[in-house]
Formats: sequence, structure tokens, C-alpha cells
Amino acid sequence: MPQIYLILGPGIQALCTESEVLDLGKRLIPIVEGVFGIGGTNDTAFTAVKAVETIDEADFQVEVRYTVGTDEYGWGKPFNPPLIQQKKLAVLIATEFRMFLEANGLSDDYTLSVWCKPHRGGFFKMFGKGEVKS
Repeated sequence: MPQIYLILGPGIQALCTESEVLDLGKRLIPIVEGVFGIGGTNDTAFTAVKAVETIDEADFQVEVRYTVGTDEYGWGKPFNPPLIQQKKLAVLIATEFRMFLEANGLSDDYTLSVWCKPHRGGFFKMFGKGEVKS
């Protein structure tokens, strides 16, 4: 399950409402799923957090986190998006980000970083409410 993790820098937090940030997340989810070939799976999460302080960071930081190395989508091969897909994803996220700024009347003066963060050998499990199973 990919997770889009957006970190809003301290200098830009007042520029976007929570609703606008959520809208950005909703715009990014189909891009991640499309590039990773998992469109329609509804298997991508979005989280946005506000940074208290940063040094030498972009105004908006997007991390796309995901586990690799298992056949979680039943393809008969491990999920492991190659570098070319990760680079394509970064460009598409940047393009969507610029459109987001324009749509919300914001200046194009803000910086963006995109970091694809595969976690090899990691484990992810979503537990339902009250569910604890080994």
C-alpha cells in the first residue's frame, strides 16, 4: 500500500486551508496508482503534516512510501516499481502540484521535493477496529 506523505514547511502553512491540502492529496492518489499500475485498487493512503522547523528543505515535501519485494497485487512477481517509474511519478506529481498552486491562486514561487521511498524487507498490515491477529 503506497502512502503519500506531504510535509508542509513552516513558511507556507498559512497559505493552504486543510480542505485545499486534502484536495491535493485526492489529486495525487490517482497519479501514484496510475504510474505504479495499481489503478482502481483504492490502495493508496494520504497523510499531511506541518513541520515545526526545517533547514534546507523544500516548502512542500512529498514522500511516496511503499513496501517492495512481495507479490501483494497477485501479479506473480514482487511489487517493486523501477527507477524509471519513480522518476516519471516525480515529474507527474510536480506537474499536478503546479496546477494545484494555480487553481488555488497561489504563487509559483514555492519549492517542491518528491522522494520515492521504497521499504524493502518492511511489513505493513492494516488492522480493523478492535482487530488483533497475528
